[in-house]
Amino acid sequence: MKQRPNVKSKNAKTGSGKGRVYFLSFIIPIAIMLLAYSIVQFYPVGDRSPLTIDLYHQYVAFLSEFKRKIEASASLFYSWSIGLGTNFYALLAYYAASPMNWLLVFFPMSHITEAVTFLTVTKLGFAGLFFAILLKNELCPQGLYTIRDEEDLTRLGKEGHGTDAWIVTFSVAYALCAFQLAFSWDIMWLDVTAMLPLVILGLNRLIKEGRSGLYIFSLAFCLLANYYIAFFVCFFVALYFFVAFMTARAGEEEMLKRRRSRVVTRSDRLTLEEGFYLKDLKIRFWPVAIRFAVMTLIAAAVSMILLLPTAISLADTSAAGDKFPTSWSFRFSLFDFMTHQLATMSPSIRDGLPNVYNGILALIFLPLYIFSERIPMKEKLAHLSLLAFLFLSFNANGLDFIWHGLHYPNQLPYRYSFLFSFLLILMCFRTVTVIRQYSAKTLMTTAALGLFFVILAEKLSPDLLGHGMAYVNMFFFLIYIFLFSFIWKKDYFRTVSLLFAVVMIGEIAINTFLAVGHIAQDEVYTSRSNFISQFDDMDKLIDLAKDQEQGDFFRMEAIPAKTTNDGALFGYPGFTLFSSTSREDTAKFMRFMAFHGNNINSYKYVESTPIGDSLFGLKYLVYKEGQTRDILLEEVGKSGDMTLYRNPYALEIGAVADPEFAKWQPQFTNPFKNWNHMLKKMAGLENVFVPVDPVVVEGSNFKPSSGDGESGLRFSPEQNDKATLMRLEVPVDQSQYVFLAVNVSKDTTVKIKTKKAGQDLEENYEATNPTGASDTAKDPSGTVELTQNRSIHWIETFNLGYCEAGDIIDVSFEQKQDKASDVTVYASTLSLDSYKAAMAELHSRAIDVTEWHESSLKGQYKAEKDGMLYLSVPHDSSWQVKIDGEKVETASVGKGALLAVPTTAGSHTLEMHFIPKGFWPGLGLSLLGILLWIILIPREKALVMAYRKKAAEKRYQKRLAKALAKQKKGA
Repeated sequence: MKQRPNVKSKNAKTGSGKGRVYFLSFIIPIAIMLLAYSIVQFYPVGDRSPLTIDLYHQYVAFLSEFKRKIEASASLFYSWSIGLGTNFYALLAYYAASPMNWLLVFFPMSHITEAVTFLTVTKLGFAGLFFAILLKNELCPQGLYTIRDEEDLTRLGKEGHGTDAWIVTFSVAYALCAFQLAFSWDIMWLDVTAMLPLVILGLNRLIKEGRSGLYIFSLAFCLLANYYIAFFVCFFVALYFFVAFMTARAGEEEMLKRRRSRVVTRSDRLTLEEGFYLKDLKIRFWPVAIRFAVMTLIAAAVSMILLLPTAISLADTSAAGDKFPTSWSFRFSLFDFMTHQLATMSPSIRDGLPNVYNGILALIFLPLYIFSERIPMKEKLAHLSLLAFLFLSFNANGLDFIWHGLHYPNQLPYRYSFLFSFLLILMCFRTVTVIRQYSAKTLMTTAALGLFFVILAEKLSPDLLGHGMAYVNMFFFLIYIFLFSFIWKKDYFRTVSLLFAVVMIGEIAINTFLAVGHIAQDEVYTSRSNFISQFDDMDKLIDLAKDQEQGDFFRMEAIPAKTTNDGALFGYPGFTLFSSTSREDTAKFMRFMAFHGNNINSYKYVESTPIGDSLFGLKYLVYKEGQTRDILLEEVGKSGDMTLYRNPYALEIGAVADPEFAKWQPQFTNPFKNWNHMLKKMAGLENVFVPVDPVVVEGSNFKPSSGDGESGLRFSPEQNDKATLMRLEVPVDQSQYVFLAVNVSKDTTVKIKTKKAGQDLEENYEATNPTGASDTAKDPSGTVELTQNRSIHWIETFNLGYCEAGDIIDVSFEQKQDKASDVTVYASTLSLDSYKAAMAELHSRAIDVTEWHESSLKGQYKAEKDGMLYLSVPHDSSWQVKIDGEKVETASVGKGALLAVPTTAGSHTLEMHFIPKGFWPGLGLSLLGILLWIILIPREKALVMAYRKKAAEKRYQKRLAKALAKQKKGA
């Protein structure tokens, strides 16, 4: 039979069919996700958006801030929109560094939800594309004919084509694996998971071919796009290096087995036949390991412009300092873990088993991989060892702690499970490349074992695998058994491969639909129309505030908040912050002052006091519903149902404080005492808050109260397994402001209503607002009445506003039977005269901001004596401060929470510039890394091959000398 010419080169080198494979691997995951989103009624099919969990409260707000910055060519170092001011550079490194985010400029804010959808599905498409590139270029040495039904290439026709279908199938499996679906809303993670295949392809080229360009580029890209997930990739690559090296050596040995080697001597000359020469040229561990380490360091150096400043900033976050587990334990059984590999499993988001589904064919191909005779033993042992280590990492709490960077993650378990899926899918594809070694009977039997496992799992783990889910998996296993029965029939191979692709992609699509449906049901996708409905009104009120200030510095907040980062979302200088990169000291300080916050990485403006508003420079408040009971606020304007109020007592950025303020820190459990103490240390001011004692009215399942309004009125449940109700009244003897601070440790619903003396409480205006906002209305006498209904989990402030003499404030606390816990109530009134006097004194000491930009600020002030500048800015050592042109060292107050600067008496100018600490050294390291990259990469392959040849010559000379000596001795 006539031999087909150049079969290998035609398909492996010219890339026949590559464009089609790459296009399908990219577009199919996108199409499946868009269809899934359409099924759950995403816009424009319905009114849902992709915003859910932290994507709603954090990521979309930070993307909005990033979009504004690049459109305005503003500094990326700092943002006044977030948390009184924050290091945006560190925040960018985690949340918004993806190069794809620059495409946001093409989306107006009214379509920010569609921008998020576009970014999500496109990144999943790239995951499929890059995985296809890895398979096509690394595991398909014979192109279309890698996976075939004939050993002899000369006999192959079109029916020998099977590779392309399998490449697309496994690429889609990776793009839509369980991890990608469960955390698809963590869009900043998806860049790195998409790039992982290129990192591994680059690593293999480094080891086999002496080319490191792709490895350096892809690894540096991961580190720059999202250092957090890149950490997992770096850890994995360090382990996979040994796997890749063993695989490369095994491949060499297989090749050398097919060659004969001999040495021919002609006089004094040495002639090496190709086989023997290749044996001497084989990959050596230490030279390759050293190059791997060097190239990894170069990739890390390239990314230092972002990584070094971020690493310095992260030292102040809650992620630093977790303690290693004191005892080791295992969390789940191997059987349950394997059950989670089945289709239709609910994604683990808050907690649960690792997300490891990749298509149920993995349960068939993994056993075949283990027992394959065509896959070299070294290659199998290396891959299986790493797979087993990943499983143990999931299961053992100590290893899991190490994988998560010596940190306990807050929900979102096993954030590195995509690595398990990646490795397993790679092994499954490798199994398919040698599938011709197995008979149809063997393949059908293995698939039948998978079917038996489903039946067993339904019986033994009904909490994981329900009846309907089991039947879906049984159905697909039966189809795979049927297809395996035809795989070796004459002229059926290509057709069966295509059918496998269709069925497996269909299985993955069904799993995707169900996973997205679970998220829609359990976590809730936000209404698009509701999310974007406030943008226009907020824009108008923000512009109105800017017009009022004429360039002066100001802050504002909206009540109730839409997200936990409204300043970033709407683009105003705000108070609220929820970010993994926020400073823990500041978050703890806000808890002492009874602001809503988790004491770790968030603080949120729900309600405050006039003192809190004024000291933190909150000059404008937007009330979205109802009216305010604060008579000190001045109405500025309205837009829709929103009203903008101005606080005339607010400081701009800070004021001169007395020297004693340098050591001040909150130390009381009563937040009103902390405010009083702060004012006293700042300027020797008298108390503005005066405690008041609530009166217990009625309730159930609580012990008699102890304490008072100043020390805290404490309640404890009589029985922790019963629901609790407590009801208090706060009488108002004279017209004044009234405030509560309620401290709880478990979810507690607090309801507050006002009434006139002698009036039935139920006749009052009543409304429920689950966001925690205050609802107000006017009774016939013209008094603004208040109703609040807020669920809290820790200490929070309740601003009851200005109450008239004779008003009675009714307060109740409700706890469910599984939430019964202690409740402490602090109650206080505000002395208006003392408050006005205090603010008059502070305004005489205030800093007058003359100029401010994204990462800088200038101002003037006058100090009567030496002291400290109090700045309502979170402390960050990256601030560079000059007074009268001379650089001064910064300090902090409030247990490291707020920025302070020592000052001398007299009139001074203040200049503040924010440059992230480590930026300039990081820039230098990046330039050095790029320079080394430019110098080494073009010459690398030639240098490597020259080194290998020289080493091979030395090894040959030694071998020849030994052979000649032995020959001479024998003679």
